[in-house]
Amino acid sequence: MIQVTVASKGAIRILGLTGQLDAGSAPVADKRLLGLIEDGDNRIVLDLAGLTYLASAGIRTVISSARMARIGGGDVYIAGAVGFVSEVIEQCGLGELVRCFATPAEAAAAFPA
Repeated sequence: MIQVTVASKGAIRILGLTGQLDAGSAPVADKRLLGLIEDGDNRIVLDLAGLTYLASAGIRTVISSARMARIGGGDVYIAGAVGFVSEVIEQCGLGELVRCFATPAEAAAAFPA
């Protein structure tokens, strides 16, 4: 199960994910992310502070949304990952593909003006 919230900081969308991002919940996150990108909101911060589990389907969600955002001139950044989720990001090399930050505010500030 996953809960998805969307907040704004100027032109940047902060997508908060709470719960587990796995094969069962990844389609929910995919739909929300791709909906934002299709609407032109292609500067997205994924706030993972509330995420307790990240499976391969969730990793695919992050990578595919980052690719789509980049096609539109934006990007997807990760913020707030801790514990198991942070370990998964490090071990699978996701941090090499998507920039990671300690907080959503730091991630939002890192987008080019």
